Amino acid sequence: MAILRLSTNADMPHIIHVTYEAWQDVGPSILTRDILSTITHQVLEQKRLANIKRDGFRSYVALVGDQIVGYIDGGSPREEYGDNEIYSLFVHPKYHRIGIAKNLLSAFLEQTQGSTLCCSTKPEEASFKGHS
Repeated sequence: MAILRLSTNADMPHIIHVTYEAWQDVGPSILTRDILSTITHQVLEQKRLANIKRDGFRSYVALVGDQIVGYIDGGSPREEYGDNEIYSLFVHPKYHRIGIAKNLLSAFLEQTQGSTLCCSTKPEEASFKGHS
């Protein structure tokens, strides 16, 4: 069972590792090899740092033992959709299908009750708009 907590600055390298491993696992089935090759630890860190600067930024990590195995980030929407947006939700491939993503999403939704939440596959094109 994973334990959830708010993330800290010290979690950054572990969060980047989870993100990288998740993209390496699922990426080949949805991205071209050229695009996948651009997903580096440095690029992922830059994207996360940009999100951290957004208003209302929140991030939760999931731990199994002392290892970060997943996380969710969100905050103010990047576009006009809703009051809050989920920026990232990743779980390390070795920990898929045991409810970690569901628990992370629940923790995030608990903090956004009563507001409109959006989650997009592209920043400019929301694929899900709903109320929590």
